[in-house]
Amino acid sequence: MELQTKYTVYRLYDADGNLLYVGTTNNLERRMASHRHDKQWWSDVADVETETVASATEAAEAERNQIHTLEPLHNAKHSGSYAEKRARYMSSSLSGMKLRHSRMRALLSHRELAILAGLSPTTVLKLENTEVSTPHPRTIRKLIDALGVEPSELLED
Repeated sequence: MELQTKYTVYRLYDADGNLLYVGTTNNLERRMASHRHDKQWWSDVADVETETVASATEAAEAERNQIHTLEPLHNAKHSGSYAEKRARYMSSSLSGMKLRHSRMRALLSHRELAILAGLSPTTVLKLENTEVSTPHPRTIRKLIDALGVEPSELLED
């Protein structure tokens, strides 16, 4: 009998739907416990998405690709230094009023925009109401793409 090991690619998100971290493991429970004990940002984690792949090679490739394309806040591996990413994150300044006007011009509800952008309706509402002061640049990019607008149409002047 051959034992098969399954590998998991996981994505950790905060309550606003911002991607915090992408990783791989062959034991998700043990890996989450490890993060819980040694990552300062663990208290920000509100949601975990997983996908199972057949091999360690496939998992490593998926992790590398997702880190490169999704730019999670806390991954330094494959995507630049944490300090650079943190500086970019902290400098993002979305205008809630501009977001609301762009959404209404597009005749979209919060829910419809959330679906198009791959965010939660709550996140869209919080961004419009400026309850989230520094959204992740990836979140801003998702909104820009979903609305088909220029960055200047959503960002503070």
